[in-house]
Amino acid sequence: MKIALAQINSTVGDFAGNIDRIVKFARRAQERGADLVVFPELALCGYPPRDLVERPGFIRKSEAELERLAGLLPPIATLVGYVRRSNAVQGKAAADAAALIKDGRVALDYTKILLPFYDVFDESRYFEPGQAIGLQAFNGFKMSGTTSISGRSNSTPEILSRRVFAPGPICCSILLLRRTVQRNSNCVMTCSRPSRIRATSRSSM
Repeated sequence: MKIALAQINSTVGDFAGNIDRIVKFARRAQERGADLVVFPELALCGYPPRDLVERPGFIRKSEAELERLAGLLPPIATLVGYVRRSNAVQGKAAADAAALIKDGRVALDYTKILLPFYDVFDESRYFEPGQAIGLQAFNGFKMSGTTSISGRSNSTPEILSRRVFAPGPICCSILLLRRTVQRNSNCVMTCSRPSRIRATSRSSM
């Protein structure tokens, strides 16, 4: 499988501009023969949205723009970060989510589990944490999604090995920070420099 990494520089609140960037880089990835293109955490709305996520209209806008994006993307599977309603009975109204868009629809929706609250990060102030790692059949593999620190956590390979049937899944992690590609027997955690696309292939799991 060939995965394209497109860490674009999104602008907070500029849904139209961010969608244009996402579609542009998705087309480039398709032209280069990628099977999947991965975008950054909250690429659709920009990071960090902070107090904007406390406005119900901003969350609804993000959800509507994801649907619009799904209709604009070229025929390539796309993993993109966005804000949506958490649907929590108690807690925060917003969730830091990632959607796998395939064939014009959302095939997998994942909510970030580990929300950092240190240094410049205050995500647990704004977002409701997720409870489970999703799983989706993709090109003969089982694929799950994680976001940022959730993908870098030492517990991620253990969680996957406990919750997912063999063979191990491809774990596509949307990372905010610049890091090199890391691999183990179950996971592929990916990140590239802003405004560039690289493609990596993996012949076996």
